[in-house]
Amino acid sequence: MPYLVCEKCREYYRIEDWETPDEYLDRCECGGKLHFYDYIPLNKVYKCLRCGFEGRMGSSDQGWLFCPQCQFKYFLKDECPICGFKDKLLKQEYPNLFGTAYKCPNCGNKFGILYKKSKSNLDYSFLIRNVGQLIIMLVLALLIIFNVKV
Repeated sequence: MPYLVCEKCREYYRIEDWETPDEYLDRCECGGKLHFYDYIPLNKVYKCLRCGFEGRMGSSDQGWLFCPQCQFKYFLKDECPICGFKDKLLKQEYPNLFGTAYKCPNCGNKFGILYKKSKSNLDYSFLIRNVGQLIIMLVLALLIIFNVKV
């Protein structure tokens, strides 16, 4: 989602899909000049866990961070469970098989959150078991219909 960001007060204006930046004025209400970004630029420096880029990352108004180099998305966590470092930690948007990886800038430890079994996972396994039983019943019915002796 693109944004116009004021260089003076850091206020941002989200540009919707049907709008263009030309529809907005060049100046903010405070008098500062507006600049076009694909994201909201932040003043704090972060290090990207994917490509190693170290610098200012952009943010959406929903709390996601974007690496300007590789366009990878992160969101922020408040505390490292290993050393207790209290700051903003980067978390991957798309978790891998074992959970979501974090890296603490203080102790360097990588850690993750394992998936919890959800109701949808239980429903899915129940469906697989029922489909398996249905296939067995169909095979037995076909054997009876075609008079195949086992």
